[in-house]
Amino acid sequence: MPLSEAQRRGINSFLSGSVSLKDALQRSARLLSEITGQVAIVASPSLSKATLRHVELVPVAMSTLLAVVITDTGRVAQHGLTVSAMPTADDINRLSGAVNEQCNGQSLSSASETVRALGGTGFETVREAADALADAFASMALDERANELYMSGTSHLAHSRSLTDLAPLFDALEEQVVLMKLMSNLSEEPSATGVGVSIGSESHTPELLHASVVSSGYGRSTSPVANDSERNETSPDQDSTNEPIAFVGSIGPTHMDYAATMAAVRAVAKYLTFFVSESGSGD
Repeated sequence: MPLSEAQRRGINSFLSGSVSLKDALQRSARLLSEITGQVAIVASPSLSKATLRHVELVPVAMSTLLAVVITDTGRVAQHGLTVSAMPTADDINRLSGAVNEQCNGQSLSSASETVRALGGTGFETVREAADALADAFASMALDERANELYMSGTSHLAHSRSLTDLAPLFDALEEQVVLMKLMSNLSEEPSATGVGVSIGSESHTPELLHASVVSSGYGRSTSPVANDSERNETSPDQDSTNEPIAFVGSIGPTHMDYAATMAAVRAVAKYLTFFVSESGSGD
């Protein structure tokens, strides 16, 4: 069931004020909860699915460099790199310039290999720093976890559930690893609507026996907008191929309005895909 024009404008207006990925995810959780009257959960992208956009190397101590890593999803990660002798400022700038030139758009695992190879091709003076940065990229690439879950609307449960059902459901909400696995799997299942649904026992989670979960993936859009008018108005509502990097979803009673909930989850996921794609484009 498509959202009304007023609802689409409301989503676009509320989420377009986001100043960062974290702000967009927090706003998305609050908005989805208000639309559905249920618990909304939005996951931040895991670093393992990100590609490198920019890295900055900053000396912070006699033997420590701080690597500030920015990914295409807008995530910012910081890693301390220990070296036995601090390279000169020129050498540090030369290394960071080469990394940004050669690794932009690479997965973190590929970037790790590229940076490690740099140490033996004219960058011998910063070999130790290059190896430490390669190790940091490799560690980030192995991080399969989403960094955070943003949740909103738990107060809505009191109005839709009996007291006997609330305790196990709150337990399920506390078990974030279980929720992440369930909602991530749902969001990645092939579906004509782009939305996965699990009702009651289908979740194979006892605490969710009397609840339903609706989830959709968001990520990188393969159909970037062409001009400013499309960017501002059309693109969040367009259908495009989506490479999921995280999920957005809703948890509510089994008697929920599935058509409305699925439409809301799908709309918010599409907007987050647009937001991530815009962030990764550098616009």
